[in-house]
Amino acid sequence: HRTTPMSVDNFDETLCQQIRCLFGLILTQLAAGQDPISLIWQLWRGEKCRPELPMYSWQWPLYLEMAYLMQFTGWPQTVFRRNLKILLIRAMNSKIAYPMCEFLRDEKVRIKKEKYGLEYEKKLKKIYYPAKKSLTKKVLKILETGEIPSKEFLTEYENIFNQFPNKRVMKGGIKTILIEIGLMIKYGNNYKEDSKKYLLDHCGSTLQKHEPRLKICRLNLKRTQMKAVAENQAPGKEDIEKLTKEMEEVSSTFEKEKNVSFAKAYKEMKYLLQFLAHCSSSSEKAEDKSFRAPERRLTGELVQKMYQGLKYDCWNLEGIAHDEKIEIGNCNLEEEDNNTNEENNDVVKKIFEHKKNSENKDVKAMVDTERPALERITTLSKLIQIEEATVLIKMARLAGFGNTDEKVMENLFLALHELFYCWETDPDVLEKLVADKIENN
Repeated sequence: HRTTPMSVDNFDETLCQQIRCLFGLILTQLAAGQDPISLIWQLWRGEKCRPELPMYSWQWPLYLEMAYLMQFTGWPQTVFRRNLKILLIRAMNSKIAYPMCEFLRDEKVRIKKEKYGLEYEKKLKKIYYPAKKSLTKKVLKILETGEIPSKEFLTEYENIFNQFPNKRVMKGGIKTILIEIGLMIKYGNNYKEDSKKYLLDHCGSTLQKHEPRLKICRLNLKRTQMKAVAENQAPGKEDIEKLTKEMEEVSSTFEKEKNVSFAKAYKEMKYLLQFLAHCSSSSEKAEDKSFRAPERRLTGELVQKMYQGLKYDCWNLEGIAHDEKIEIGNCNLEEEDNNTNEENNDVVKKIFEHKKNSENKDVKAMVDTERPALERITTLSKLIQIEEATVLIKMARLAGFGNTDEKVMENLFLALHELFYCWETDPDVLEKLVADKIENN
């Protein structure tokens, strides 16, 4: 009946060995198979883990029991406790804060659409992407030939990309290439081989990202169909053979189990190719070689299906949020001056005064500071689907929210407050930032 936690120094003691054996059995049973009983094993995955919420609400007491027994394993506690803390913060975010801030996100999207509308997208398509493609391929050629780019070359591309005010457009890929070109010009033949290899790999991965073989093949299929419609003639045998060979090569360039969108697009591409092949063979035997109306209509529908789930072609808008800023929302978890606190309170007040949120009695009870803390924490526990408030308090204590129940409850509400205030930040980033703040509080 030992209650004092055991440290790494007690690793070889009999009790620690027995508890570790018990853990091995329990975790094996819970995590085994394609459909595991529980996702609790994710709490041991590592520092960069973002544990998923329990599959069922009745599993929370199991998490508490395992967290309690973890103290007697002799294993290091730091990573486990941090992941448990992130899990509890994620529960508050996904069940309370994120849904309540939906109206703010909708409002933000509307504002962005006004600022970065269709004209901005057209400019991206006509100027930004062709320039990015041109720069990437020219740099690859420069690296292969061993040339030193001119200062005019760098200035030309800097002027092009400076037309785009949004910082996210200049983040990462383009910024890296331009910086490295500047260094290449500065150091000339003394530019290091390691830097050349880094830039070569960077440009290669950029090219692979924006011009995967599947998208190139899909574009060729689309062009073949469009040519058949325009010329009113089924594709020739050589075109079909060429596309068939290309499709076979494409199938080995991605993992169907992991890249679901590619697998779906590839499946629809196969249907279109099979139908075009059928049209081609039929036209060879028939006297009338025209591409008839039903064939034009059906192939047009198949082309549309190829683009569902994988909307854009090479070097287009897919996968890049050009209308988002780099900064972490409107939050500052470090500085807490009077102005910050005033902004903080204004944002939170706006969230709770929104019609949809103000009508929720549980939310009202939870934020009412006049109510007893235990009553508020009971409501919080109910909202994140933990049936008993004592389970939440004990688990939060083991996760490092505080050494007393009062401190635990204070930090739980502080975490929730930060989730509301930093509503613009991506959830996975925000939850870790809030966990950091709780650790330092």
